[in-house]
Amino acid sequence: MNTIPKSATNILVVDDTLANLQLLAELLQRRGYRARAAPSGKLALQAVQNETPDLILLDINMPEMNGYEVCERLKAEPAWADIPVIFISAMHETFNKVKAFATGGVDYVTKPFQFEEVEARVATHLELSRLRAAMAAHNRQLEEVVRQRTAELIEDITERKRIEVALQLALAEKTALVQEIHHRVRNNLAIMVSLTNMQARQIRHPEALAALADTKARLFSMSLLHEMLYSSGRMDQVEIQGYLQQLCSHLSQSHCLPTQGIQIQKSPSAPLTVGIDQAVPCGLIVSELVSNAIKHAFPNDRQGKVAVDLVLAPPDMVTLRVTDDGIGLPDGLQIDQIGRLGLSLVNALTRQLQGTLGIQRKPGATFEIRFPLQPTSPA
Repeated sequence: MNTIPKSATNILVVDDTLANLQLLAELLQRRGYRARAAPSGKLALQAVQNETPDLILLDINMPEMNGYEVCERLKAEPAWADIPVIFISAMHETFNKVKAFATGGVDYVTKPFQFEEVEARVATHLELSRLRAAMAAHNRQLEEVVRQRTAELIEDITERKRIEVALQLALAEKTALVQEIHHRVRNNLAIMVSLTNMQARQIRHPEALAALADTKARLFSMSLLHEMLYSSGRMDQVEIQGYLQQLCSHLSQSHCLPTQGIQIQKSPSAPLTVGIDQAVPCGLIVSELVSNAIKHAFPNDRQGKVAVDLVLAPPDMVTLRVTDDGIGLPDGLQIDQIGRLGLSLVNALTRQLQGTLGIQRKPGATFEIRFPLQPTSPA
């Protein structure tokens, strides 16, 4: 793996508290990184303009310009939009974390922090940034190869044959390119899962470990989808029931459910094909809801079941339902006031599907997402 040497890595630390600023910069330098310090948001933007950093550690509460505004301005500039921004703040409310991610942040560390956790997240996001850049460069190379090969063939054939061959070639190259992209996305997601596992072995903080486990589950749901697309003859759509069944089987294995007495049931239904734009949110929603049920619905080794069901109801409306027979949800829980990040993501993904989210609290808990089925191209 061609990782970037620490000595060549430029990290910008932004914090208006001088003690925090000096501590973080000094600890990073001791680990071999090249760290720069900025005591305010305005000075941070000037520092980025003078020299583009590889990663930014950003405080939120700062006078004149807070961290949210700094991040928004960075993401508005194409030259800076890909810089990973890790927020470090004493604010621990879910609202603050969601807002940090909404402005473009890639991670969130709560003060007081353990430097080992900060270092692990810095290393992970630097490597992810390198992988994204390598993938973009490879895709550009593929596009150039396609262009050159197409031009060479066009020069050697007659006008009519040229049009016919060019169309066939374009289709074949597009299919090969899309298949290669799915293959590389799948491999890169697998690398991210491996990196997450490596970081988990170095972290002892329970909340950090839980966050890494949730991240790994989300990465797997996307990796599995690209695996199925790569293995199938269609690159833009997937049979959703088969995808969700494999995803639930993985969740059952990863949580070691047979020893806990919890079962995941997949209700049988007619095959349904959806496009990738709808398959990704569905997979992430199922991953979040099933994982949340396993972690919260069955305390004290309580036995139970989690059921996942997806059906098509006329006219072209899909119902995705995740049900458990656990202890149920708290009374008075409002959909738009969900506190946990995972359930906030479910709410956001439902909006992405242009659907509605309903919750039944007792007995157990039922989450029902209804959304319109988008038409897919014929095979």
